[in-house]
Amino acid sequence: MRLRWVFLWSVALLVGAALVRPLTRRSRTFRIVESSEAVHVVAHFLLYGTLALLARRAGLSPARAAALTLLVGVLQECVQLVLARRGPGRPELFDLVVDAVGITCALMLASVVRGRGTPARSP
Repeated sequence: MRLRWVFLWSVALLVGAALVRPLTRRSRTFRIVESSEAVHVVAHFLLYGTLALLARRAGLSPARAAALTLLVGVLQECVQLVLARRGPGRPELFDLVVDAVGITCALMLASVVRGRGTPARSP
């Protein structure tokens, strides 16, 4: 049952990636929001952090949850590249780094909250 949420969230991310370009062309408001780099970074961080938490909640180990989530991130970038008809570059690498940071932070936070880990302490 919980894997269903992982699947649905993944599909939503991929469909959303396919819809960004058409929505940007049609909506001035969406174009303004989408052009903000801060919104872009926060969105990637939260969307992929949430997917990692859903995968973890579904019973995947932290490593498998991270790998699955990063795979969805790669697929999302591929969808955008195909639709844009261009090759990969720095923007896609930047997005994947932000995804990885969001995934790592979410899984570390989940570990601390669950009591299975403790934050590092300074001497």
